[in-house]
Amino acid sequence: MATDLLGGLLGAVGQLLGGDSGNPVDGLGHGLDVGLDKGTEAGNDGLLGVVGGALGGIVGLVIGAADNLGDALDMVPLAGEVLGDLLHAGSGVVNGVAEGVVAALDGVLSIGDAIDLGPISQVLNGDNGGLAAGLAEGLHLGVEYGADVSGAGLAGSIGGIVGGLLGFANGTLENLGLELGSDVLPLQGDYLL
Repeated sequence: MATDLLGGLLGAVGQLLGGDSGNPVDGLGHGLDVGLDKGTEAGNDGLLGVVGGALGGIVGLVIGAADNLGDALDMVPLAGEVLGDLLHAGSGVVNGVAEGVVAALDGVLSIGDAIDLGPISQVLNGDNGGLAAGLAEGLHLGVEYGADVSGAGLAGSIGGIVGGLLGFANGTLENLGLELGSDVLPLQGDYLL
């Protein structure tokens, strides 16, 4: 019994640190890769995309962390399995609610899609245009991929945050470069691109 408990605790610690990746190094790499990729995508959705990505990312990180904690507790005999099941159920409910809220907000914000503010729309929303389409895109990315990286444990969460910040900066610069490289400011854009 003591051996099973010790093995379960060690397994739980490994799960907390590295999540489904198996170890912290792989978890960190996964978080960095996903964070950079999806952070860049949010940055390309304009400044509102970055705001949405950051807010959605926080929600996603919490959801994924709770689910990963549930996986860790499942490895601990007796009471741990019960607590793990409760966390899985809770994170599933919260994830469903978050996705529903994002979908509803997307529907509301789509009312302004037909409004073209020219260069301002590009800066705020990237190629999505409109008044606030980038915000909905960023929220969706943040919730989905925040949960993904925190599913790779604490290391994945750290990697996701660092990679996401770098991605936000990269995507924002790309978006501004595209805008500054348009017919509005062609000479400056040539230097940026």
